[in-house]
Parts: sequence; C-alpha cells; structure tokens
Amino acid sequence: MLPPKKQWVTVDHTGADATDAFSDNTTAQWKSGPATEPWVQADLGEVYQLGGIELTWGSWPASQYHLDTSLDGDTWTTAFSAPFGEGAMDVWSFPTREARYVRLTATDFNNDQGVAIKRLDVLPPELAPRTLNPAHQPALDGDYATCAVVQAGGELVIDLRRTREGMGMRIDWGDRWAPHFSMHVSADGSEWVETGRIATGSGGYDSYWFPNKYVRYFKLAVHEAPPEGAQVKEIKLRISGKDKTPLGPYEAVAAQRRLGLYPTSLRMRQIYWTVIGARNDFDEVLFDEYGNLEPKLGGPQLMPYLLVDGELVGPLDSEAVHHSLAGGSLPVPTVSWRATGISVRASAAVDPKPKSPVALTYRLQDVLPGKDVKFVLALRPIQINPIWQHGGHAPVRRLTATSDTMLVDGRPFVIAATRAEQSVVTEFQEGDVVDCLMGRMNPVNVESSEQGTLSAAWVFDVDSTRPEHVFEFWVPLDDDEPLPQANPERYISTAHQHWRSALGPRRIELGDAELAETAEAQIGYVLVNQGEQCLQPGPRNYDRTWIRDGQCQALALMQAGLLEEAQRYIEWYGERVPESGAVPPIMWGDGSHYDGYGADIEFDAQGQFVFAATECYRYTRDKEYLGRIWPVVKRCLMFLHELRERTMRDNLPESRFFGLLAPSISHEGYSKPTHSSWDDFWGLRGWADGAFLAQEVDDSETAAWCTEQRGLLADSTKRALRMTMQQAGIDRIPSSADNADPDPTSTAIAFFPCDAADALPEEGLKPTYDGEIANIRAKNADRIKEMTTPYEMRCTNAFLGLGRIEEAHELLDYFMSWRRPRGWKLWAEVIVGDERFAQYIGDMPHTWIGAELYTIVRRCVAREVDGGLEFLSWAKTAWVEGHGVRLRSLPTHFGPVDFSAVLADGRLQITWEGQDWQARPAWVRVRVPQGTSTVTVDGQAVDITDGFVDLPV
Repeated sequence: MLPPKKQWVTVDHTGADATDAFSDNTTAQWKSGPATEPWVQADLGEVYQLGGIELTWGSWPASQYHLDTSLDGDTWTTAFSAPFGEGAMDVWSFPTREARYVRLTATDFNNDQGVAIKRLDVLPPELAPRTLNPAHQPALDGDYATCAVVQAGGELVIDLRRTREGMGMRIDWGDRWAPHFSMHVSADGSEWVETGRIATGSGGYDSYWFPNKYVRYFKLAVHEAPPEGAQVKEIKLRISGKDKTPLGPYEAVAAQRRLGLYPTSLRMRQIYWTVIGARNDFDEVLFDEYGNLEPKLGGPQLMPYLLVDGELVGPLDSEAVHHSLAGGSLPVPTVSWRATGISVRASAAVDPKPKSPVALTYRLQDVLPGKDVKFVLALRPIQINPIWQHGGHAPVRRLTATSDTMLVDGRPFVIAATRAEQSVVTEFQEGDVVDCLMGRMNPVNVESSEQGTLSAAWVFDVDSTRPEHVFEFWVPLDDDEPLPQANPERYISTAHQHWRSALGPRRIELGDAELAETAEAQIGYVLVNQGEQCLQPGPRNYDRTWIRDGQCQALALMQAGLLEEAQRYIEWYGERVPESGAVPPIMWGDGSHYDGYGADIEFDAQGQFVFAATECYRYTRDKEYLGRIWPVVKRCLMFLHELRERTMRDNLPESRFFGLLAPSISHEGYSKPTHSSWDDFWGLRGWADGAFLAQEVDDSETAAWCTEQRGLLADSTKRALRMTMQQAGIDRIPSSADNADPDPTSTAIAFFPCDAADALPEEGLKPTYDGEIANIRAKNADRIKEMTTPYEMRCTNAFLGLGRIEEAHELLDYFMSWRRPRGWKLWAEVIVGDERFAQYIGDMPHTWIGAELYTIVRRCVAREVDGGLEFLSWAKTAWVEGHGVRLRSLPTHFGPVDFSAVLADGRLQITWEGQDWQARPAWVRVRVPQGTSTVTVDGQAVDITDGFVDLPV
C-alpha cells in the first residue's frame, strides 16, 4: 500500500508546494497559473509499485498530458500519455512499474490561466483497472502505438477493481475496427446490462454515455470484425468520481431519509427547473419545480419547508405540485403545493434591469389553529443542477447566519425581510441542518468547513390564529446594487409589469391560448438566457453562444418585435468574424472564440450567420446596418466557396463527395468530421441570402456569382444523397454522404429555414417522413420507455412543406405534451419518458428549441413567400375559432401588420392593416380554414379562390 498523502512531499513547476493537487479535499484545487507545460510532482518517500492514476480536474482541465515516474527524481520515464482529456475525472492504467516520484505534465489546454487539479490519486497495481484477458491490456495502457485485438464474437472485459459510478466510454480504433459492437456493464461480472450498440461503426473513435450506473465491470462485445480481428487502441472509461467528494456521504444520508428532506437529486431522481434573471446579464438564477432557488452558477440552493409539530414537511409531501408563469407567459414563475392542510405558494422574480436582486416569497394559506407550525428556509451546499448535469456539490466553506442575513464566504447570500426566531448553522455529520431541526442530531455550531459542507436554516414562527402569512426574502446578485425600497412581494408584481413592457404586446394570439402563451414564453426565456450581447441557449451547461442556436433565437426575437436585441447580437458576432471569413461556430460570452475540439470544423456557421444577418436586414431595411454587415457577409461567402473547393480538390469527380462542403462535425450526431448535408443545406441558404444582399448593395457581379454557386451546390447535394441511397440500398434520405443514416430532423431544415427542398431526392421524401411520423406515434404510445429530443420539432416544418398539415399539427401537439413542468411552458434538450429517470438533459430552458416553436407558430399564421405575404398558411381551425387569431404590430419583411381572423358559424371575418410598408409585398392573401363558407374583409364579402382570399395591398 502507498503511504498516507500527508507524508508525500509535493511541488509544482514554480517550486511552490502543490499539496492541493494531491490532497483528499476536493473542495480545494491546485492552479498552475500561466505556463507552457505546467506540472505537479509528488515524492512518495520510498519506492512503490504503481499501476494507474485517477485524476479529478478542477475548473481548468488539460486536453493532453502525460505522467512520468522516477526512482531518484533525476531520471524520468513516461508511464503513459493521455491523448485527450475531458475534464471531470480521468482514469488511466499503465503496466506495473516501480517508482518513488510521480510527475504529471499538461501539454495542451484551452485556458490562458493554465490548468487546475482537484485531486490526483496514484493507484497501486491491485487497485488499477485491468482487462480480464491480459492480452487485451494494451487497450488500457495509454499508448496509441499498442492495440488489443478482439475477434468477431469476442469480448473485452474491464474490471474496475471496485464498484464505481460508471457514465460511459470512448473507444479509439486501430486500422481495423468493428462495424458492429455493443457495450455492457455489470456490478458482479455475471449479470450484464447492455448500455449501447453501434451497428454502423466507421472506425476512428466511438464515444458514448449512459445514465449513471453503479458498476464494477465494463464489456465491449464485438459482433462483426475483419478476419484478423478489430484493433482497439485505447478505451477511455468515464467514471463520475463523486464517491471521493463530499457528495458521496450526502447521498448516503439522503438515501436513508424520507424523500424530500434532502435535494431529490441525491436520490438519483431527475429534477427540472426554470430560469429567472435580468436582460443582458450573465447572472441567471435557477428556480426548481419545488420552489428551491439557486442564485449563482455552482452555488448552494435555498429550500423551503414547513415544520409542523416537530416534523419537516415539503413539496414532495403534497399530492401535487402546480406551476405557473405571471400573465401566462412572463419569466416570473410560481410553484404551489399543499401539505398538512396548509397551502404554500412560492414566487421569484428579477426585474429586467441588469444586476437587479432576486425577490423570493413564500405565501402560506389555510393555517388552522391548534397546530405548532413554523416556516423554514434552509441553505444547502448542493446545486440544483445534479451531478449528471455537471453540478452536484456547491462548496460552502464559510457561513454565518444572523436573524435576518445569511453570509456565504463573507458576502450576503440571502436577506430576510422579517427577522427569524431561530437561525442554525452546522457542519455535515451524518446529516445536516434539517436533522438538527427535527432533533436527530445536535448542531456543530461552526462557521467554517474545509470540506465546504456547511448548511444553515432560518425558523420563522407562524401565528396559527392568522390564516395567511407571507415570508419575503432578497437574494442580491451584485453586492454594489442597493436593495429596492418596495417589499419583495410588491417587487414581484412590479417585475411582472416591467417584463410585459420589455416584451411589448403579445404579437400572436390564438384560439388555442395555451399554445400562444407557450410561444411567447420562449421570447422571455431567450432574453433571460441572454448574456450582455450573446444569445445563449441555456443558463448553466450552455452559458455561451453558438451561431447555430443564435440564428434561430435571433429570428424569433425579430418576429416578436425585438429587432434591436437581434441586430445587436448579429453585429456583435459579425465583429468577431476573422478576415478569413471562417465564422466561429462558438464564442464565450466575452466575445472570445471557443478554441476547443470542433472550433475549426463546424461549417454550418457560414450559412447560419449569413442567414441571420440577411433576415435582420429584411426586417429592418436599415441601409446603414447593411453597409456595416455586407463586408462581413462577403468574407463569409468567400470562405463558403473555399469549403466546396476542398472536396473538389480532395475527391475524384465520380465520388459522391465531390462538390459538397468539406467534412465537419456541425451535425450533432457526428463526433468526427463527416460530409453532412446539414452543412450543405445551410450553405444553400447562405448563397441565396448572399445573392439577395448583393442585389441590395448593387453588386450585380457578386449576386450572379452567389446564384451560380447555389445552383452548383444544390446539384452536388442532391447527387450525393441520391448516390448514397442507391449504394446503401435504402429508400430514405440519409443525413450525410458518408453514412446510410436517415435523420429526418436534420433533413427538415431543407424546408425551413434553408429553403433548399430542391436539393432533396424527391423519391426519398415520402419514405423518410412516413418513417418519422411512425416513430413519433410509437414513442407516444409507450412514453415511459421512450425518450425524445425536442429538436425533432423541426420535422414540423418538413410536414408543412410537404403539405401534410394534419401530421404537422400532430407533431406540434406531441411536443407540447413533453413540456416539463408544463405550467412553465419549457423544454430541456433531452426528455425521458420516465420523468424521474436521472439522465443528462442538456440544459433548460433550452431556448433554441423554444425559438423553433415560436417560428413554427408564426409561420403557421403569417409567412413571407415568393415576394408576398400569406396569413393563416397552416393554422388549425381551432386557432381561428372563439377568440380567433390576432396579430398585433407583427413584424414582417415588408413592415409591421395588424391582422385578425375569427371564424364563427362558417363565417370568417378578417380585419387587417399594413403599417408603413418598408418594402411593398407583391400580394397579400389568406388561406381559408376548413369549415369556412363565407369570408368578409372589413365587413365586405369577398370571393374564395382555390382556398385563398386575396386582400388589397
């Protein structure tokens, strides 16, 4: 066995002590500071046998690094070189060797500050992962020059040596790979669970994750392989590592307590949340489905309880929890629940102004005499985002609680509007503050903790002679921002009004009020997720900007009348496009380019930026803006041209890849560069918009060039897809020329927004979308076993474009039913049928998905087509009945319009007005809903021709 770490002598590249890199305290971390190849070193004191390492990264992981060992501290040899790092925890094995000194050196990282390490454990051979077959050990040796060989029908089994929480694996193949293989896990080596299967492997590497499972064994089963066997260069095991953090003991205690006393994520139950915050501000606040609040990224949460006759009661003790938004659609959420006869209503809000504090209130009603009732607000060192969302433990090292203020690390965390009767601060000791309140443990009464596991609670008396009480709190987001004069409850009401003003009037109203409110709610979420300039698709895991997401969010903002916000984002992004014209696919909130994997091989960004820039001009007709953005667009088009030139240089004319855009990883299903038609469709959109803008600046030569390039790329795309279908013997449209992999979701963008349906093989359209609607119906029939990604919502555009209107609305209804919580009208990126199944869900609210919904609804009621304007294009009859469809100052490419249509007793009554046309539409018409017998426009009867009514322009 190795000696205790306290006996090790540690040092880093600067000569400073590096204890934090090797200690068992994962709440501390060693930071290298700026350095070319920073390293940390430990002297174990004597020579020992070593067989592997476990490395828990801090906030700045390395993408490449190596471990060296030495017997004397002078002569070093490399134990292994990690070809890539993923952050979180890395586990590596290497052939047994003797060493007294170990040194880890980072050679590649993506941060100017260097790297950070929370914990580096050196493993003796008996604790290092090993393959059951010694001949397969090269798959775990960290050496790409060696391979394990697995024959068809064979298995490669890895023993972790003890039970760990597994999350997935990455497999790097040699020159020979397995086209068909599966992955399995086991706790005992006898009973196995299949966690993934790939039947169309193409070599390189394959990467997969699975829902967290407690396992000891991993198995790679090879079903097909070349005659000589498949070569496995390296297997990267993905282990959560939380058993070595303070979260492990917390989970152990939570498992023994009643559900709801501790954050439910500690019981491996999925949790959902919404976001509140100001506009143009990075400080998004999470408010979860039970009324818990997490004010800061990575910070602790506040949790409400009732203490009734000495027993803590919370939302999970109620029969149902209800959710709502102020005004039906504004980012001011409420949670309501009822337990022991008492109703609790939790509300939280932030004014739209940046740096505004959070107002948090809990209203108690129906308090009956005769009960000893108290209200409790607890602070827990656990994030709302669970461990599988890259959250988990929220270190609280210093915590002070007076009767009206809780200070975390010396700063006000929450301020009570009225004083508490009791405040408790305690350190975790087989329980935390809730156990103190129920008398199950005595508080430690400390205010500092090296492990960061302090918790606290306020206890407020409830006068049982009064049926109603309100407990109000302020949560400051900026220490320098004074608290408002109004009380928190009044502030929430004012924030409601301010958000209504910030969003302007609801642009789209429908007879289906739930759908109309859900659509508008997405606009508020876009603004809350937005940073100072950038449009971010999420508040935590996606707190940066992708132009892929941003273009869709910007379009939704334009269509909702927030043209200034959209234009500011587009110009901000355009200022960061380099002279080469290669649009950065991802940027951080401060405008710096993301330079991690994929930063230079995501080529959908070219067309997406040009599309967003062009739509902004179409809505604003701002010539000064056009003058600023056109030079950027032209550079983007030049690079778009270069991307096609690459495949014409690298492939023979008879190849199906010839004339496509260069391979990339833009399509989210591909982790290695692929000739994805997703990129080609966006390229077609870019060329069409480039031609339009060139005409607007009187550059006829460039306009003609763009039109020519669009035609060439459309022909190449259609040819490639058709060849792939023929060679693979499939009847559905594949999503790339490399793989026979139909993906109706990505193909759907050819209809909208890319307007590139002419590049699709017509013979594949019906089979592709017949398969998609059958898939959706199968999921709907047995949801508990299924999962969905709301990106499939894009298929609605394909069904609309194909004239399959009823199926399009079937999809829309399907995705509306997957909102969680429904009352908050939002989606995560991934949704599992079993709503409590713990799995990574991306982020929420995911505002790319939300923006997709808004633009779909808007196209159904108003769309620009062939130079004209069409109303009620694909509106359901139910939308036009009752309250009807009402569009208020709705922005269009031609200018804002007012429109209303109400259907009653077969009579469709229409009123409309175009306001200050910026560009006159060639025509204006209305598609008449089913059940319409007569149409009047401003009280005058008009003719119906082929299902349409023409309106005067």
